[in-house]
Amino acid sequence: MACSLFAGLIGGAAHAADAKAESGVQFCVFDPIGSGETHRAMQDYALAMLKKGHTIQIKVYVDERVAVEDFRTGQCDGVLATGLRTRPFVPFSAALESVGISTIVRKGKIDLPASYEVVHQFVSILSSPKAKEFVVSGAYELAGIMPLGAVYPFVNDRSIDTLEKAAGKRVAAFDHDKAEAQLILRAGAKPVAADITNFATMFNNGLVDVIMAPAMVYKPLELFRGIGTKGGVSRFPVVVLTGQAIIRSAKFEKSFGQDSREYFASQFETAMNIV
Repeated sequence: MACSLFAGLIGGAAHAADAKAESGVQFCVFDPIGSGETHRAMQDYALAMLKKGHTIQIKVYVDERVAVEDFRTGQCDGVLATGLRTRPFVPFSAALESVGISTIVRKGKIDLPASYEVVHQFVSILSSPKAKEFVVSGAYELAGIMPLGAVYPFVNDRSIDTLEKAAGKRVAAFDHDKAEAQLILRAGAKPVAADITNFATMFNNGLVDVIMAPAMVYKPLELFRGIGTKGGVSRFPVVVLTGQAIIRSAKFEKSFGQDSREYFASQFETAMNIV
């Protein structure tokens, strides 16, 4: 279940970031508005890596699918995208985004600070040199995780406040996340194929009744249009979304992955402030 962090989805083509190194590997970065928080964070990342002796070029994409596909086909040496998109490369770290896996329930209510602490611990553990076997999968390696916030159901009718009441409703389902469609069907609802570029527009235009999104995209994606006067946002988060940096290990110095994971771990609280 997913959506992206990052704010303000607009359409397809990729474009390069302002700063380019003359040499070094290329990192494809998904930032739906092209110059948002993710772009700025990755510029800081590139500078931090340079201080460690690693030179990387940052290329920004406004379409997550294109960014990941360019990485898959070798046009990029690294990629930053949501864990839902990076799952084929390093499944272990992407499992963090499975529904409910980081959710802490106390006295019948979700304890979101505690749930974020689970994510923080996961990130910290994987940044340890001892975790090498868990962050490498074949030719690919996890280079870091950033929290993007809990994902909530946004509805166009506040009466949809239980799974039973979602029966028959149209729910946006990301075409690359087959498990999401199955969960929607289990609830008796109707999955409607969507992707990161159009799910918000579909909700705002009334083509679907429910979407899943992190709270931070409420304003940038103008989800208040889809909510209108009758809708709302469920207090029950279904998953915690993350951005995951994945590299093709052979293209980087041996120390890069560890240096990168440690940097991402050190920025967790900064990212949470944005969330």
